[in-house]
Amino acid sequence: MSRNTLATRRVVAGLLGVALAVAATLATAPAPATAAPATPVFGSSIDGYAAYDGQEICDPTAKPGLVGFRDLLNSTYGSHTSGIVRDCGSGGTSEHKEGRALDYHFNYYDTAQRADATDVLNWLLATDSHGNKHAMARRLGVMYMIWNNKIWKSYDPSDGWQAYSGSNPHTDHIHFSFSWAGADKRTSWWSGGQVPPEPEDVPVSGDWDNDGVDTVGVFRPSNSTWYLRNTNSGAATSVFKFGHGPSGDIPVVGDWDNDGFDTVGVFRPSNSTFYLTNGTTTTDASFIFGHGASGDRPVAGDWDNDGF
Repeated sequence: MSRNTLATRRVVAGLLGVALAVAATLATAPAPATAAPATPVFGSSIDGYAAYDGQEICDPTAKPGLVGFRDLLNSTYGSHTSGIVRDCGSGGTSEHKEGRALDYHFNYYDTAQRADATDVLNWLLATDSHGNKHAMARRLGVMYMIWNNKIWKSYDPSDGWQAYSGSNPHTDHIHFSFSWAGADKRTSWWSGGQVPPEPEDVPVSGDWDNDGVDTVGVFRPSNSTWYLRNTNSGAATSVFKFGHGPSGDIPVVGDWDNDGFDTVGVFRPSNSTFYLTNGTTTTDASFIFGHGASGDRPVAGDWDNDGF
């Protein structure tokens, strides 16, 4: 056999070996992720980052923004096990108890599912064509996400993914928590790209200090905060958070326990429920009355002259 023939066979064998190696690599490589969710064309106007607003009351009904986001994922990646609500009696604080958190099950140790999880997270956190960072997370109202021992926080976006030390490693699902605006579909994703304006302050009045004189205050829906004054000049005497104005809460004022002090409450049209406090932060009474879906508006008064 000539040297040229031998050399040629060696080259062919080498090329065949390379081809087999490439084929083996392709056979074991992660499957490409499904295309990201279908995304409307948006202008440059965009929602701000969602501030942290943890669970404060229990209203375990799936909010429309969570249902819509879950359905969007299912239509893109196929139907997956998921959960939105959690029972009020279960341990710990969780936005699941307010129906504004979603556990969407991807298995980190499954190559194809991990690829899909990476796909949706990259889509949420990508910079859009207008230079808006984390564009889809902001447009949907995502507050934070947990996946594979890491957490991304909209209220700390510059630090990116951070280590998560919770007891659940979140390797079998991604946890998504949403702002109230996102939970209630009051973000630009749902409004055709228009950023909804913040709700305006609502004026209230009452005798906050039992001195026999009514003074003024406001309820600020954008941050669910009350600002009350005991005089008709100067700064607010009392500032506290109660209710969830961004979810559509409407303020009410009354002396709910006949102690001479007016305190506050909210009526939540989405579930026709009154939440009343005798102090400033805890819910001392809650009950369903009326049919909020029909456009009911709350009023308060002492209808029988018993002091309540």
